[in-house]
Amino acid sequence: MSAGYYVVECDGKRTTFGSVRDALAHAVARCSGGAHIYRVAPVAILTREELQQLRGLVGAVPRPESEEEARGGCVYVILDQMFRGFAGTIERELSDLCVELHEVVGRGLERTVRVSDKVFLEPARDDYDVLRLAERLAERGTVVLFTGDKKLAEQARMTGGVRVEYMPPGEFGGKEMAIKHMVRVIKDLARA
Repeated sequence: MSAGYYVVECDGKRTTFGSVRDALAHAVARCSGGAHIYRVAPVAILTREELQQLRGLVGAVPRPESEEEARGGCVYVILDQMFRGFAGTIERELSDLCVELHEVVGRGLERTVRVSDKVFLEPARDDYDVLRLAERLAERGTVVLFTGDKKLAEQARMTGGVRVEYMPPGEFGGKEMAIKHMVRVIKDLARA
């Protein structure tokens, strides 16, 4: 096995290279909005005999914390600007589930900001940026977009792997009722 390899992450895509030189060359030539380059190295190199010994210990290996994590069933939630400030309450309600909440804050933010383990603030100049975020997250798992913008809802429905919950202003009797609906939808997706 080699000593490691390099992953370049830029423009919502990841590409693997065998040398740091190739990774840097790719970043310089192809990345427009900045790039992250990661060095990935083996954690363990096991012989056939060592694997056999470890198989006997499988029962002692701790299980994932939740059933959702065991199935890889994380739900990636996007809250458009209409629902700013909702993520904190939703996070409290879903503390036992594997969920990431991405709040779109619009202009004034250069890059994604992690607020907590499950909450991220996302920059977006327009609907196109929101759709790109949805596509990126859909590559990782189940995505639901909550929006009060009819045009954005229609466009997002054409994006594969994204469930759209159109919640027009005034349809729910206030913030609390909207959050209850969101929590119910997210729980249903996590159990699916």
